[in-house]
Amino acid sequence: MHEAFYPPDGVSAPRFGLHTGRAKETRLRALQNTISAPTNRSRRQNRPLRLRNNPPPSPQPPAIPQPRKRGRGPGRKRKRSHSSHTTSETDSDPDLDVHPSVWDARTRSDDFAFDTPGAGPSNTQARNPGVSTDEEPYRFFADDWDGNVPVDSDSESDDGRPEGPTLARNPWVEGLAASEILSQELEAEIAQTGGRTLNPDDMQAVRGFNYKVETNITANAYDKLPRAFPDELGTLPKQYALRTRMARLSGIKGVRIECCVNSCMAFTKPFDTLDNCLFCDEDRYRPRKDPNAPRTARKFFQYIPIIPRLINMYRHPDTAKQLAYRSTYEHLSHLVRDIFDGAHYQRLCRSRVVVDGETLRHKFFSLPTDIALGLSSDGFGPFKSRKQSCWPLLAFNYNLNPEIRFRLENLLCLGVIPGPKAPKDIGTFLSPLIDELEDLARGVPAFDSRHNRPFALRAYLITCFGDMPAVAKLMYMKGHNGKHPCRACRISGVRNPDPAPGEDNKTNYSPLSRPFTTGRHQPREFDPLDLPWRTHTEFIAHAQQVDAAITDAEADRRGRHYGINSLSPLARLSSLDFPGSFPHDFMHAIFENVVPLLIDLWTRTRKFATFGSGKEDYILAGGNFRKVSEAAVESGNTIPAVFGCRVPNLVKDRWQSTAKSTLIFTTLLAPALLRDQFESREYYDHFLKLVQLIDMCMGLELPRSQIQVIREGFANWVVDFERLYYRHDADRLRICTLPIHSLLHIADDIEKMGPVWCYWAFPMERFCGALVRANLNPRFPYASLDRRVLEVAQLAQIKLMYNLFEALDLGTRKHAIAQGTRYPEYPGCVFVRPHRSMDATNSLAKQIATYLGALYDIDPKAIEERTRGRMLDVWGKMQQTTETEGRDTIRGYAYTPDTETPRRDSTYVKYSSEWDRSVPGRPKYAVDGAIAFGRVEYFLILEADFILDLLGIDQDDIDPEDEPIAENLALAVIAPIPSFKRLKDCNLITYNLVGGRLGATELVDVTDLVCLVGRVRGLDGHWFIVDRTTAVGKLDFVNTVIDPNE
Repeated sequence: MHEAFYPPDGVSAPRFGLHTGRAKETRLRALQNTISAPTNRSRRQNRPLRLRNNPPPSPQPPAIPQPRKRGRGPGRKRKRSHSSHTTSETDSDPDLDVHPSVWDARTRSDDFAFDTPGAGPSNTQARNPGVSTDEEPYRFFADDWDGNVPVDSDSESDDGRPEGPTLARNPWVEGLAASEILSQELEAEIAQTGGRTLNPDDMQAVRGFNYKVETNITANAYDKLPRAFPDELGTLPKQYALRTRMARLSGIKGVRIECCVNSCMAFTKPFDTLDNCLFCDEDRYRPRKDPNAPRTARKFFQYIPIIPRLINMYRHPDTAKQLAYRSTYEHLSHLVRDIFDGAHYQRLCRSRVVVDGETLRHKFFSLPTDIALGLSSDGFGPFKSRKQSCWPLLAFNYNLNPEIRFRLENLLCLGVIPGPKAPKDIGTFLSPLIDELEDLARGVPAFDSRHNRPFALRAYLITCFGDMPAVAKLMYMKGHNGKHPCRACRISGVRNPDPAPGEDNKTNYSPLSRPFTTGRHQPREFDPLDLPWRTHTEFIAHAQQVDAAITDAEADRRGRHYGINSLSPLARLSSLDFPGSFPHDFMHAIFENVVPLLIDLWTRTRKFATFGSGKEDYILAGGNFRKVSEAAVESGNTIPAVFGCRVPNLVKDRWQSTAKSTLIFTTLLAPALLRDQFESREYYDHFLKLVQLIDMCMGLELPRSQIQVIREGFANWVVDFERLYYRHDADRLRICTLPIHSLLHIADDIEKMGPVWCYWAFPMERFCGALVRANLNPRFPYASLDRRVLEVAQLAQIKLMYNLFEALDLGTRKHAIAQGTRYPEYPGCVFVRPHRSMDATNSLAKQIATYLGALYDIDPKAIEERTRGRMLDVWGKMQQTTETEGRDTIRGYAYTPDTETPRRDSTYVKYSSEWDRSVPGRPKYAVDGAIAFGRVEYFLILEADFILDLLGIDQDDIDPEDEPIAENLALAVIAPIPSFKRLKDCNLITYNLVGGRLGATELVDVTDLVCLVGRVRGLDGHWFIVDRTTAVGKLDFVNTVIDPNE
């Protein structure tokens, strides 16, 4: 192992180009409780050489404010920025002086432009202890007051802080000043009077705004509405006036932050004084003809504050109730069901909050109103092109129930970093968010409409995730091509010592076995169960050593050695653990890297078209994979839509493949379609092991004991992968990619951060897909994106503040829970049209008589006679539901309309039957029931009165005080699969219909229906049952919706 690098004596300075002096001190101070601060030594400026030799001049305010026209009104002057600092007569510190016209009782944050209503106390006092402010935020400590003070002495102290007994009885206001508590009295009065209301003009404007945002029409189309409907919409405001009014009504307005024209960095502190980008040297401002004219930035990044949005969530009673999920969540030591079962969250609950080096009195999540947040980022092309990309910043609210947590309307977009290139320093774009999170860690004033009281709202960022390039940017690491590419361990990358002519030998790879390594400090074998893990203390120390390098060359050398570029600004947040809070994204690792890599190897295409000799036994012979791809396409008709999207042809239309379609192909289709296709069976068995591990990881919950099974399973799988494909040959090194190595850390991520669905990138992919479908201006795409995300945020806040969720529901969308008929005996079922009446045939009358006779112990012959020819009530569709969510929608085959467009089959189900059809020969009676599969023909409703009539019982003979003899019955008429068997080698269920016909129908109570199943036809003609048992489709991964009009 390498020895650690330490800075020479007398040196402890930041490195080039990422942080200047004051910001570096701020970022390092946040970690002083973990790493002892370096001794006082000389420091150099943390800027490139050209800036050190020619530092930029300090910006001087203009002597006379320049007037500027604004809007369409003639002669309107631009308001002076409230963030301009003026020199005070008593104190000349420009960072502390604020214009008197904008000063209020609440202290502001250092970065005044990012301050938001209720943004809480400032860090000014902590950073400048000698400066006195008008009001100090109060934080209650046990030794600040005498426990014997009378209870009625809860008046304010001389400095405006509440006395100890007040906080002892009201711990939820700890950290707030008295004026901040009183400021929420208005919210209490508003809540008592029924909440906020809008006047008719504002309500009409909100309705027009809601229509514009929900339907995503263009601004030109919106402006035509008053002309199209002059009588009804003649007073609808124009789009420019509408934007201003919505900003006022919602209280949400984007903060425009100047950034590099190539999006390399944002000019936030400490880079707000620069005139050029540190990376590409592009000018920050546009050239101006008049030297006295105000300077205009060439590009802006729009940041949408998060504090007012979290505050408004608690102002809405129903949303405040939903936010209580975290506080009411029951942690079970033997199960992992959510992120709150992870070791990181459990450790935070035992730790005190640290902000800017100050250890606060309260612990993380000590109040039931505290919010857990996640952060994700990813690059996507707004026009489906990789030449240009932008980077959304998305926050996730883990206080919401997982069933609604990842819905698009519950995702908090913080802004979109504009293109055309990826950011070089993403921390500069995150600076306003980090400032807000520090304020939220201390507590900001808010009002809890659920309990009708003010409280200190706190929120903590506990995880950050995304694909590998995105996380590398967030952690300030070298990335997947570095010498030490892994963020979780210190495994070293290797290269081919004897590359072929023309072979790219600049990329490092991370196999476990590297027998060709000749370096003295390079191990030839790594144990997959005993890797050199990174720890938080070590990671921060290494980042500090990189920053402390004297020269750029030394900084680069240390950076390559540690795989770290610098200390991430996110290290200021004590709620994050490096690298534990940055789990690997399961979606990108498996479905966008590992599985496509295997397909490329099996088909010897794309990046591996020239890999190996072409005679390897893992290559599928002839056109076998073409047949597999065609069968996968055909299976789209026999697999329900609720399972996910259709799988494209992986030979002809590989470019259409997404992570969703790859997931479906891998877990549902490939085990059946690839069976008996490989020359050697061990490649198929190796793939099945991967599928089994994926199924275990993607469960909604998993036993904690299974984590070790997953850990050992992936370790064995990676070892076998290297044996089968890499073969410990340096010439085959390039298949040992970092995603393959990341599988070794999946179990540790689950142990620390909970199930993989808590931090996978599927919600981010859905959000990016929604942005792609928005009407973007081709000339100004990034400005269009900024406007779109801002309008969505404003509309969400208006619905919360004025309780307009129902009033603004356009009503044309599909419903998560079907609009149909419920029966009290079946609260989890909704019956949806088509609704018909049919005559009872002889065979159906006999089945009904047999069912009722066994249920009520009555001779079925008499019932059969009374049933023949009677009109029966039948439905063609049923949806399984919970109290809040719709689940599988099952269609009746007999009432499914024939259409020219192929319809995805959702008529086959798994259910519990009295007959065991998995045994050879005829079905056998199963006392305890058995699993069966079949096709639902329709749903039969037998109401209680109808049943009494069939039983021959007169209503007048029943005592009303007695318990009812009969209840409504909902029965599914199912044509079963007559015989099936489970293949032990691959755990698949296969069947083959004799004569292509299903068995005779049977009646099954709808509560015995387990779920929908799909079917896929193998290449040999046999059918396989596709059963969905993981989180796919159950956490709004695909919208479980139904159109009641179908």
